[in-house]
Amino acid sequence: MSQKQVTNYLIRIGAFSTKILINGESVYSYGNTSDIFNIASIRKPLLGALFGCLFDKKKLDLSTPLSSLYIDDINPPLLSKEKQATIEDLLTMSSGIYHQANYETSSMQRDKPVKGSHIHGTYWFYNNWDPNAMGTIYRKITGNDIFLDFKTLIADPIGMPHFNVDNCEYKSTEGRSIHEAYIFRMSVDDLAKFGNLYLQNGIWNNKQILSSEWITKSIKGIRKTSQKYDFGYYWNVAREGMLYGDVKTPGAYAFSGFPGHFLFIYPAEKLVVVYEHNLESNYNTVTDEQFGELIKTILS
Repeated sequence: MSQKQVTNYLIRIGAFSTKILINGESVYSYGNTSDIFNIASIRKPLLGALFGCLFDKKKLDLSTPLSSLYIDDINPPLLSKEKQATIEDLLTMSSGIYHQANYETSSMQRDKPVKGSHIHGTYWFYNNWDPNAMGTIYRKITGNDIFLDFKTLIADPIGMPHFNVDNCEYKSTEGRSIHEAYIFRMSVDDLAKFGNLYLQNGIWNNKQILSSEWITKSIKGIRKTSQKYDFGYYWNVAREGMLYGDVKTPGAYAFSGFPGHFLFIYPAEKLVVVYEHNLESNYNTVTDEQFGELIKTILS
């Protein structure tokens, strides 16, 4: 890796900060990696890890339907067939529920399929209703706050240096949905540690924080997507060795959030990359292809 080439490319695409770990060691940092920012949709794999903790404690049945959990919504309520969607369906963005959601983008609203048009478990559609409802389900199952549990079960045990529950919040828009969005704010340093926890198969300082069984399930390509990659439990997973752009990264998995934040994990190279985009740059967002070029530059 040429650090000069990496830096030049980060400047060109409008990065705010970036951190690269190899085998758990920081080998490159750019910008302010301690800055606290809204990680946007990367919140979803964080919640997925909390469900992994429930799975490890035998408190989670992935085949449980929403009807058994008394999950519904407003304006309009869910159809009977929508309530047959399971926890695993929601984890893989294939619930078949196309309800309005809190914190959803204009493209999610524009591209949403017609209500009732797909049977649960058969069609992947990237949305915010599924993960928001999963936040409700987590609190219903545990009786606990998402952010406090994340701090207790994950952030503190792996030593996230900047994670603070007070930086996180629940968001909703009146009349859209009863299921709130759970907003995580943390640093690039924090996210790098989270990525390294997955890279190490859930082990931290010789202690199993998250089971390797859950991680294996999470990063398996369970659903085909309309993108280049497959989808696991809130992870984008390489399909035929491809994930972002035209760089080959077999076995890699990642997640991104608007306007182009990325958490990327490539086990074959023991590599974790966290990228935070600069909201004040001239670029509206960073594309998957641009991020793929960054990975290619790192691997060269």
